[in-house]
This record gives sequence, C-alpha cells and structure tokens, in this order.
Amino acid sequence: MKTGRMFALLAAAVMLAGCGAEDSSSRSEASSAGEAAVTTAAVTTDAADSSKAPEEGSSVKEEISSAAETPPEEKPSDITPAMWEVTSDNGGRLVLMGSMHALKEECYPLPERIAEAYASSEALAVECDIVEATADSDIMLEEVQKMYYPVGETINDHISAEVIESVKGYAAKFGLDLTLYERCKPWVWLTLFEMRALNQLGLNTDLGIDNRLLMQAKEDGKEIIELESTAFQMDLLTGYSDEICELLLAPYTADNADAYSEDLAQTYEAWKNGDFEFFEKSYSKAGQLQDLADAGYGPDTEQYKLMEKYIDSMQTDRNKGMAEKALKLLQEGRRVFLVVGEAHFCGEEGILSLLKAAGYEVRRL
Repeated sequence: MKTGRMFALLAAAVMLAGCGAEDSSSRSEASSAGEAAVTTAAVTTDAADSSKAPEEGSSVKEEISSAAETPPEEKPSDITPAMWEVTSDNGGRLVLMGSMHALKEECYPLPERIAEAYASSEALAVECDIVEATADSDIMLEEVQKMYYPVGETINDHISAEVIESVKGYAAKFGLDLTLYERCKPWVWLTLFEMRALNQLGLNTDLGIDNRLLMQAKEDGKEIIELESTAFQMDLLTGYSDEICELLLAPYTADNADAYSEDLAQTYEAWKNGDFEFFEKSYSKAGQLQDLADAGYGPDTEQYKLMEKYIDSMQTDRNKGMAEKALKLLQEGRRVFLVVGEAHFCGEEGILSLLKAAGYEVRRL
C-alpha cells in the first residue's frame, strides 16, 4: 500500500514550506520547556537538508537562464519535465508544468524551454507563495502550534497502539526515536519520514523548482499569482480525521523501511524525464484506488472509502479550484506560467482534463 507515500508527495508544498522550513527561532517561541526535546530533534532533522542550499545573497538567475546566456561550463541541464500549452482567442496563453518540490543540483541551470516559458510570461502562478510564507513569523508560529496536540494529549490517544508500534519500528530503522514526538500530530511524523527519504536520495527542498521560480520572480518583480493560500493548505493537511491519519501511517513498517525512498527515486526520475504516464498510473484517482484494490482493499472496504475521501479533498476538489482560476486567466487574455504539483494534472479529475472539458485544446510541449 502506497498511501503514506502519496500523502507526503502530494502535500510536499506545504509540509516542506512549513514544518520542514521553519527556523529555530520560530520554533522556540512556540515551544514550552517540556517540548524542547521535540523541537531540537525536529530542527536537527530538517537542518540535515540545508547543506546544499545556495550561498546567502547569491542570485538564482544563473539557474533560470537560457542556453544562449549560459557559459559553456554551465550548460543547461537536460531534464525534460512534462509541460503543456493552452491558448485562448484573445491572446491568452498558459504554459503548464508539473512541479517537484525537491530536486538535485543536476537539474540546474534550467533548460531553455523552461527558461523561455518563464521569461515570456507576465506572471508566475503557483499553489501558494511558499517563499513569502516562510518569511512570515505569524504564519510560522501558527504552523508550529498546529504541530502539537493540546496539553495532556498524545498521538497514542488518536492512533491505534498497533499502528504506533509498527511506525516506531520503521523510524527505528533510521535512528529516529518517535517517543520524542508523541505530542506531535501525524502530519509531523509523515513530514519527518519524507525529510529522511529526501536526505537519503540527495533531494533538496531549496532546489525545488517552484521554490527557485518564486525566488526568481521576486528578484525580477514578476507578478506572482497564488492559486491557493498557505492557510488553506495548512487547514486541509492538519484537519484530517484520526481514521484517515491512521490509514496514511499504516504503510510505514520496519519491513518497508526503504520502500518510500525507492518510490521517491522512481518519481524523481519520472519527473526529470517527463514520464507523465508514470504519474497518470500512480497519482490519478483511478490509479491510486487501483493500487489499494490490488493490495486487497476493494471498494467495499473501509480503507478504500477513506482513501477515496482523502483523494477527493487532496486532489479532486483542489484541482477544480485551480482549473477555475486557470480558465479565468485565459478568459482575461493573460500570459502566465502555471507551476503546480504534477499530481494535480493527472486523471479525469486533473487540471488538464478540466481545461479540455471547458473547450480548450491542451498541447503537450
């Protein structure tokens, strides 16, 4: 069952801009002395991913440049992520690209086709402005507060002892003692697992393509359009029932200690090479539910029903909102580079299908 992996990958935009990106000062303001051990351990885990961050004050223009502007020793990378174009009769043009929120240095400088899509657009549209969010101390403080159960409660009061013990066995495989995190909510545990997998593969959230494009847009003074808000995403991710959270945690067992990293490695290669068929099979609603059925949890099971509810809130409903805003941009004749998580383009409920249903031609670039 891949449900835990799905949660971390689909939710990476907020997870890595929030818990994974907070600085130690914002954590300490929100933490009591009794939470110090949790705070220190979390910061240590997150900081392990910072060694590959760009030097302070460095420009990201070198990464987002065309081949003609790039010195021979800094040739653009050969990545070919999936991209599409949609145009309207009034001069509107959307270039759509699926993002991955953590990448490697080998992806930069970005290839000319991506640099051109950015340069020729008057605005950059993203799920939410994660750069702005991480600089807002009020948002960071609120997110820290949402990490924890109320005083007197722990995760043991919400998740079954069987799943808790199984997940602790998974964490022990890579030296993480989850007893330090028992006051933390399940999404924090899932974030820690994601960070571990990213670190293991050398994937860096500072190099995530949406993060880099946002930094460039701010440097250039280019308009940034948020399709959602950080508050909306945090409320969504922290608002799931105990039953859904248990379903998402259950796949993390000692026997599956390396499976998440292996799946993430395959996802990275598929994104880098523009293998959209991989994403359609793995991350469309139909694909995810088929995986669950293949694992023995058919449509009549509670697990299947819970997963369907989760997918609808995480993807289907959000896709509709994003597609509505994309259609409005086209109707207004805007020229926009729209970059959101690749899963949002997948399946009959994906943004591409919704644009086609509205009468637009979607052309793969």
